[in-house]
Amino acid sequence: MIPAHKVTVVSATPLVVAEINKRADERIGSLRLVISGGDLLYPAYIDKLYRKVAVYNTYGPSEATVCASYKRIKSPEDAASIGRPITGSSVYILDENMGMMPFACVGEIYIEGNLARGYLGLPELTREKFISNPYDGISRLYRTGDLGRLTEDGEIESSGERIWR
Repeated sequence: MIPAHKVTVVSATPLVVAEINKRADERIGSLRLVISGGDLLYPAYIDKLYRKVAVYNTYGPSEATVCASYKRIKSPEDAASIGRPITGSSVYILDENMGMMPFACVGEIYIEGNLARGYLGLPELTREKFISNPYDGISRLYRTGDLGRLTEDGEIESSGERIWR
């Protein structure tokens, strides 16, 4: 289908990316860019594909206007990386007391910038998830419920786990 329609860019969930990866030894035509998002990207999902086309892993819930961070994946070992924030966004890894987590320690992912106003008709949920930034008292953070860690080079890695409340 990709070669027949001369597709150049695919933006899809990791499971769809994995299906494209299975066919990466075949002719993938004009495909030049694959963007993965919406779930955890595993190394086996891109182990052939990353050599043939540019692969980007993205992260961001709808509350953060879909994409808050991204990274070009240059090897399967980088698959868990969700990179650095896009322009206009910041990403924090915080503990249960809203303290910054040290490098390599897992905490909850919070997003600042490019956020929705809240949930229509759900003021309590909006107050719970969209909170005042404790570091500046002005901006708002979105509490994602996702877990991740900050690497020493300033990139974010998703653990693929979620805090259920």
